[in-house]
Amino acid sequence: MSDLEPPLADPRLALAAPDAAAGERHAAQLQTHARSTLAERLAGSATTRRRAVGICGAGLMGTGIAQAALQAGLHVTLYDAAADALDRAHQTLARSAASLPAPLQDMLQRAATPESLAQCDLLIESVVENRELKRQLLGQVTPRLSATALVATNTSTIPLAQLADAVACPARFCGLHFCYPVADRLAVEVVPAACTDPGVLAAALRFVFDVGKVPVLVRDSPGFVINRLLLPYLNEALDMLCERVDLLAIDRAARAFGMQWGPFETFDMIGLDTAMRAGRTLWEAFPDRIALTPVLPKLVKLGRLGRKAGRGFYSYADPLSRGAPDPTLAAILTPYLRRQAFLDESAIAARLVLPMLLEATRVLEEGLVGHPRDIDVASVFGLAFPRARGGLLHWADHVGAARIVAWLSALEPLGTRLRPTPLLQSLAAAGRSFYH
Repeated sequence: MSDLEPPLADPRLALAAPDAAAGERHAAQLQTHARSTLAERLAGSATTRRRAVGICGAGLMGTGIAQAALQAGLHVTLYDAAADALDRAHQTLARSAASLPAPLQDMLQRAATPESLAQCDLLIESVVENRELKRQLLGQVTPRLSATALVATNTSTIPLAQLADAVACPARFCGLHFCYPVADRLAVEVVPAACTDPGVLAAALRFVFDVGKVPVLVRDSPGFVINRLLLPYLNEALDMLCERVDLLAIDRAARAFGMQWGPFETFDMIGLDTAMRAGRTLWEAFPDRIALTPVLPKLVKLGRLGRKAGRGFYSYADPLSRGAPDPTLAAILTPYLRRQAFLDESAIAARLVLPMLLEATRVLEEGLVGHPRDIDVASVFGLAFPRARGGLLHWADHVGAARIVAWLSALEPLGTRLRPTPLLQSLAAAGRSFYH
């Protein structure tokens, strides 16, 4: 796009009318390229397949990772100190037993003590997003493993530099961040720590390939890539909610753009407590990019944690039911509301998507990934960004950097988080795109 073209005054055209065929082609090429590139890399590697996987934490994420490993024909030892969590996980895995290559009882072992993990050649820590709890567990479990076992954390936001020294042998440590829900999300962030041995990294990539996922190789940083993109989307929704924009309208605008779930549906799905902990990690690292609001801490304090608690931003008859509007929410929000913003559907969508794009440009500026396509893999296969738009940066190239900078100029009064980045400004000035 030439920088002489006038900016698009009304974002509706670009927000509502993607080149769906081109977007779908690009999304398919992303998956093919990532898998084929990884296959070529592994073909020249001597790394062996991990066959005995230990998973610490039988919550939603740990259970999902266990299911992916079982379906790949791997043996899984699932450890949790809480017997009821193991029971729930076993019931969930039993429901998918028909898709497994062998009987579940031959492939899955339930473990109530860390000693049962000693024979695993890959250990994945997947407890709640709490730095000290993760450090404690890694320090407790990793000395029991063999000298060749790979140790990974499923942390979504905590830098590996803050966890590595808790591992018995830090050179064997890396990040393997699966996305929720694991069965539906192909992307896995593979994150080497500063101390990670190259052979360990190759083994981690091999595991991702073996379980049929798509790797995104990411440099260690708070939030990595996927949550660096997700948190601005969620945070901007909270800010609009405090501007008296209707919650249902915000979720409708996100779905109309093509997102699988609206931001408040996403909050309830991942858990408001989990989102709050992740948000705190990113706020500590990037305080100027977060519009602070007490809404999330207040809801967590009230026990409104989302689907798992039966009530969050929506209410739920059971964890699998569709969320319903909750009339009790309005009174809770009232103290935190400020002046009213009158935004139509396209303006709401712009407020949700543009902060994600700006964060993507920061990720590129910081060199956290090797190519713009890594951002698109993360957004399409990790965040369910609409395939018809081809990924976050493919969509941005379709719109054009100059038009995006023009939209952002109207949003700058909202804060520095919505100010065009140097990379975006340089693309707009040169008439260039992310991919060319």
